Amino acid sequence: MWLLDEPEFDPTLLDWLAGLNPERLERILTARPDVLEPSPPRRLDELAERLSSAESVRAARLLVGTPGVQLLRALQLGYALGHEQGVPPATLAGWLAGDADPRAVLDFLAGLALAWPDPSGAIHLPEPLRGDEYRTYGLGASLAELLPQATIAELKRLRATLGLSGGVRKPQLVDVILGVLRDPGHVRELLAGAPEGTVELLNDTARHGPTVPVERRSGEPAEWALRHALLWTLPTGEVVLPLEVAVTLRGPELRLPLDPAPPELSMNPADPADVAVRTSAAALRLVDRVHSVLDAAATEPLPTLRYRADIGPRVVKRLARDIGATPAEVRLVLDLATATSLLTVRELEPEPPTRARPIPPPPDLGVVPAERAARLRSAGSAALFRTLLGAWWTLDASPLADEHAVRGLGAAAVRHLRQLTLRLLCHLEPGSGLADEKALLELARWAVPAVPASAADALVRGSLAEAELLGVVADGAPGELAYAMVAAGPRLDPAAPELTGIVDRLLTGAGKTALFGADLTAVVAGAPDVQLAALLDSVADRESQGAATTWRFSRASVRRAFDRGTTAPMLLDELAAVARDELPQPLVYLINDVARRHGEVAVIGVAGVVVGEDEAVVTEIAGHKAAGALGLRRVAPTVLVATVDPDTVLRRLRRAGFAPVRRDVDGALVIAEPALARVAEPEPEPAVSVPSPRAHAERLLTEWHDRPGR
Repeated sequence: MWLLDEPEFDPTLLDWLAGLNPERLERILTARPDVLEPSPPRRLDELAERLSSAESVRAARLLVGTPGVQLLRALQLGYALGHEQGVPPATLAGWLAGDADPRAVLDFLAGLALAWPDPSGAIHLPEPLRGDEYRTYGLGASLAELLPQATIAELKRLRATLGLSGGVRKPQLVDVILGVLRDPGHVRELLAGAPEGTVELLNDTARHGPTVPVERRSGEPAEWALRHALLWTLPTGEVVLPLEVAVTLRGPELRLPLDPAPPELSMNPADPADVAVRTSAAALRLVDRVHSVLDAAATEPLPTLRYRADIGPRVVKRLARDIGATPAEVRLVLDLATATSLLTVRELEPEPPTRARPIPPPPDLGVVPAERAARLRSAGSAALFRTLLGAWWTLDASPLADEHAVRGLGAAAVRHLRQLTLRLLCHLEPGSGLADEKALLELARWAVPAVPASAADALVRGSLAEAELLGVVADGAPGELAYAMVAAGPRLDPAAPELTGIVDRLLTGAGKTALFGADLTAVVAGAPDVQLAALLDSVADRESQGAATTWRFSRASVRRAFDRGTTAPMLLDELAAVARDELPQPLVYLINDVARRHGEVAVIGVAGVVVGEDEAVVTEIAGHKAAGALGLRRVAPTVLVATVDPDTVLRRLRRAGFAPVRRDVDGALVIAEPALARVAEPEPEPAVSVPSPRAHAERLLTEWHDRPGR
């Protein structure tokens, strides 16, 4: 079969799609990439069905700005007035106010497949868009919606009142009455015989309605209008003016707005060289923050909230204080590191059972570096930054937006507002920056009227703050990176050559040397290079950051470096390699002195202890060949210590023929519970290759026109 058995779309959509050239169809597929997922449509009729689905239409509706929404409302009005086979262009033009030409707006909607013409020129809408947003203009429900609410007896009485005939069943009665009341001439004839005050009542309601004020719902004018269906009583008791009557009464005065001109942004001059310096410093600082967060999580897992795997504000503030960052920087880094699988959530070691608590509580969750973190860090700062940038561009949430304002907003809206914010900024003239944030908020509301104003404002502010921290924007002025990201479109390729070159330039300004002082400090001008920052963090403590970063050496910080396996000669050589001048003597003395005392006392780890009552049995165990594998050493006549965990000691000794038991630190017998079966994680499904929109557009059109039996 070359056509879906029961197509759930307007047939004119398929005819229109089939008549497009590959460039026009490519434009639709690019603007609505969701119709290519999870696997591309195989035929053009399947594409038409996907384009008409409520979910896809809802996502595309987010992309429509104020002029498009205004035109959609006018088209919805046409459908409500009976133009179910498409709204004639002349009818549409007659409703629009001013001299605005709707053709450019219609072309935009056609590029989203949200409106299209049939061969006669009538404009069609997909089923999910045939709503009643026109009520925004003070218009009420149509009689096509109201009449079916009446009983058959009521409809027959209305038919008689209007002097009509025909119709037995309810749908037939509705059609007969609708045919008359949708005719402006017949409505005017009815009003010519109406009681005094009726026309005035209906005209007032048409201009200020659609609801009749309570004080005017009684009396002969209202009662006569109700008997003739020129007014209608809703189940709530409200009396309203039907849409068809309002349109007839307002006549040429009915004008729907169409405002294609966007609000203007006010600009401030911005020195491109200064923007380049500031965006570079911000990008370098963010990369440094990523390394600091990963190191902190590796040292100690970051605790999550108990009932959801998310890091709470207290941990964010503490981490910011520990690494010398702001909470906003930490929040952004955490979200990006999670989105790029640099951080992952794991169960922490559970508390051991005790006599007082034989059943331990469920283990807490902690955030730790994932395996990918080491690989991506070793790939270099540029690769790491590009990965973070790509994740931010398509992130489902806004880390720095007001949570309460954006609650309940879908991921598609969040992504669209983020990318829209940059696009709007990049419309500024080169060498200029944003002068007034309020103007940007107003423009964003105009561009995305489907999003509540408070949520749109919060997302724009959050996106601006995030872009500043990423080095994409500097004080409202878009940097080189912003223009490249906007040019790349909704699907950013972090490995694209043009993006790679810009990122490389951004990260070349990192400080690679430090000035070491006799006061045991090290100062790096600007943002430090990642390797330099890692070296200094390993042996000193950060004190301040800004135009320069300062570290201070102490006995504790130097000892920390030795604890990680370095030696005094190695450390002195590494520091000398990044020093602008010779290392000061106080620092050399401190390092050598700490090295001299490091390791005076050794602490040996003991994983398990074997305690016996019979010295002979303990002696036999100590001499057994299993003792070497367990690392057993005798520390008392009846005590052996092992270098492996107690479970391994138990298993090996039992295998050797002994009969040990497990006891807790307080001597209580530990009863082993049967291990729970673990369910293997399902293997990920192979990724489906999504073709380019252009290639798929050409294939769909070619196969449709070459189908058998055409």
